[in-house]
Amino acid sequence: MRKMAISCVAIFVAAAPAFGELGFKQDRDHQTTELSGLYSDSRCGKNLVSFSGKIVRRDIDRDELTVTRFVVESADGTRRTIGVIFPDYRGNFPYQVVQNGLKRLTKPGRMVSGRVLVCGPGRIETLEEIH
Repeated sequence: MRKMAISCVAIFVAAAPAFGELGFKQDRDHQTTELSGLYSDSRCGKNLVSFSGKIVRRDIDRDELTVTRFVVESADGTRRTIGVIFPDYRGNFPYQVVQNGLKRLTKPGRMVSGRVLVCGPGRIETLEEIH
């Protein structure tokens, strides 16, 4: 059974998810190293902007489980706040993978890169992909 689960993950990882489709990658220790397709809003189109830097702050919801936003400091010292809209449970997608992956990937001090969807009059940045 364990061998079958590993094969399923390998197949899932091999296929690149489409925009707005949840996806993840894990290492040999089953630690999430990338999440994608976390947020899509048809009203915003595909207005994606890349980011990279060090996590300097992470906010977690009152449930003490859900990452709500984090701050990334780029190499030039500028900071940006990135919101996280936790995706709804979609079909058989492993909810725990997203939740644990976000907590692991947004740990303060960690270097990350990814993309945000920029939307709205205030140019709100919402996490779409992180690795």
